[in-house]
Amino acid sequence: MEYITVYDSLIAEFEADSTIGFAPLEVQFTDISTFSQNPITTWQWDFQNDGIIDSYLQNPSYIYSDSGSFSVSLIIGDGTNSDIEIKDNYISVLDPLNADFNVDTTMGYEQLEVQFTDISTGNIVGWMWDFQNDGVIDSNEQNPIYIYEEVGIYTVSLTITDGSVVDTEIKVDYITVAEPIIADFEANPLSGLIPLEVQFTDLSIGGLPEIMLNSKSFKKSITRDIISWEWDFDNDGFIDSNVQNPIYVYENAGIYTVSLTISDSISENTEIKEDYIEVTGTNIQNNLMPIETKLFQNHPNPFNPTTTIEYNLKETSNIQIQLFNIKGQRIVTLVNQNQAEGYHSVIWYGNDSSGHSISSGLYFFKLIVNNRVIDMKKCLLLK
Repeated sequence: MEYITVYDSLIAEFEADSTIGFAPLEVQFTDISTFSQNPITTWQWDFQNDGIIDSYLQNPSYIYSDSGSFSVSLIIGDGTNSDIEIKDNYISVLDPLNADFNVDTTMGYEQLEVQFTDISTGNIVGWMWDFQNDGVIDSNEQNPIYIYEEVGIYTVSLTITDGSVVDTEIKVDYITVAEPIIADFEANPLSGLIPLEVQFTDLSIGGLPEIMLNSKSFKKSITRDIISWEWDFDNDGFIDSNVQNPIYVYENAGIYTVSLTISDSISENTEIKEDYIEVTGTNIQNNLMPIETKLFQNHPNPFNPTTTIEYNLKETSNIQIQLFNIKGQRIVTLVNQNQAEGYHSVIWYGNDSSGHSISSGLYFFKLIVNNRVIDMKKCLLLK
């Protein structure tokens, strides 16, 4: 027969107002222990179950600064007896959601392939990428690759979620897609007698877009960001100028190849024009001695209202300078006479044989020596 019944005089028990949350997580602990004889007089709380007493209060609060899963213990006593309650893995502290990402490159040319890498923190279960900031989700992968096909400056956003909470990182003007740079230039004049002063003009295009029209359907570069120019006017491997539009004086007769190398912050490109500048004649005691009969390109070209046509004669000859339209019709004869050897020039005022001004267009001029056509070149009149 069970004659005597013995009851526990103390039963330790507690509860918390929150058992899961993001760091730093503040938790209010409440003692709900019971006693049958003597009242409880002591409380010893270990909030991380590391053997260190963190509080002696009956109903303490505690802030968990680090993420993790924490066991909690409470020891109660009445001066004679004691009891302990341990709740394993009772508090779960999560890393706060913090969206962030990086890329392997932020700059390049059309068809630019970019590797995006998620470096977010938290208990993430979903990723939503918008690579063009157009409100359309382009990928749900954690670490996607995206190809930018058009020139533009792109804002990128990443939204992460843990299933209930979301966080978004937006990087404004993060990806820059440029047009490839293409070096080009022109010179005026292209030929003449020494010393020949030539104006070079940079016609290069491409580079980084600085101003973009804010439209998804029409992305066009307004200005270019070519940052350096390297000119070699005589193809000797030495840089003669770093000016964008330089002037160079050729002191010696010859046929010169010219090169221009341009660069932006990504790459460089070179344009080489072979046998581009023709410098003729030698100066002996101020007497110009032509080395050949030759017709030079007019300058300026295009022109309005006048242009100069130059030519060399190796010997005294009967000379004609004639102008024709694109239909082959002769417009005017500028020169028709015998001329001595040497350098000659004539100015055309954009008129016909009657002295009337003619319309804009493409025209051709011929050098005829002793009734034989030596050369023909074209010129452009713009009004």
